[in-house]
Amino acid sequence: MESRLPYLWYEGGKTIIENGQMLCKEESLSKRESKRLNKLIYNLRILYCLECHKHIDARVYQYSLEYYGYPLCRSDQRKIDRHTNNGTSRETINLYYALKKNCFSPILEKFDGHKHIDIAFERPKLYIEIDGKHHHHNASQALKDLKRNIYSKQDGYHTIHIPNIAIHEKFEEVLNQISKFVLENY
Repeated sequence: MESRLPYLWYEGGKTIIENGQMLCKEESLSKRESKRLNKLIYNLRILYCLECHKHIDARVYQYSLEYYGYPLCRSDQRKIDRHTNNGTSRETINLYYALKKNCFSPILEKFDGHKHIDIAFERPKLYIEIDGKHHHHNASQALKDLKRNIYSKQDGYHTIHIPNIAIHEKFEEVLNQISKFVLENY
């Protein structure tokens, strides 16, 4: 089991997490307490990269939140840029970081010897594929997906296909279902 470095994660309107434990939800804080917490976090520079847990300075933190939606160090920002330039969808990246933010350890774009998997979990053995429209309206793509699922099953992995539309319209529900599955099968 990998060790997690201590970190504090806070985003307006979301959960405050320290060392993987939920401290409170912002909704339970008054506006004044919320402002004080924001100031404390900013002043103490309790700012860590969500990917590698390295300390990042306030400017990098703000830039990362603005352009990537998650706190990432410069090195991990470049990795995400490379993934996007190589065809990884924004939906995949958003789901990946939402899972990381929920204290899971997914793998982005894992190569299994046959193909690249959008998001993978080693434990439980789970592959998540985020599918665009072409996966549902193209017979040869559907056949490729079937073959990929068979290869994955032979390696002991369960594959879940999630349409882009589900990510766009039901993100929290998708995230909750995946989280539940991972926790129940870990």
